Amino acid sequence: MAVQAKPRRTARASRRGHVFFTGRVSHAFAGCHWLELGNCFAKTGLHFSPEISIHIKSDRSRGGTVENVVCEDITLRDVRGAITVTSRHPKIPATDTAQPVTATMPHYRHRTFRNLTATNSTYAGVIVGLPESVIENVRLENVPLTAGQSGLEIRHAKGVQFKHVKVTPKAGPPFIVSDAEVTGSASQK
Repeated sequence: MAVQAKPRRTARASRRGHVFFTGRVSHAFAGCHWLELGNCFAKTGLHFSPEISIHIKSDRSRGGTVENVVCEDITLRDVRGAITVTSRHPKIPATDTAQPVTATMPHYRHRTFRNLTATNSTYAGVIVGLPESVIENVRLENVPLTAGQSGLEIRHAKGVQFKHVKVTPKAGPPFIVSDAEVTGSASQK
């Protein structure tokens, strides 16, 4: 029996100066490998809706392996959410029960968010996997986030590393962590 390799998808987005940009990977059936996003500025305004700016999403039925994603040197202002990486699109439930693993289940691993600043976002962000398919190896480095409603939620994840991360929500805790392995230096509000 011959084994066919999945197609390799490589994408790169980089722009200097002010751009109206939403980085989005949605429902990656065949997977996405080696995605780089950098040197961007995004702000709610003229031609930019108050979208989630770094948004990697899928659900249990439309996944694939999305790996080796690097987002760096990004400034966000007045956006709804700074970082969203989730296997629970379109809505993240308060609790989740493990399901049988299937071929369409998303697998997210090896992400780096470096030199990403978000000010005045509605919420800091979410990194939420599935109980049966946790998000693996996420590194946040030099990431200050200020948010109006809530901090950074991390659930069903392992290998999450912080280096010089500061989350400052107007209300609630800066980090909401459950069923996750998180290490490194993070500042409280």
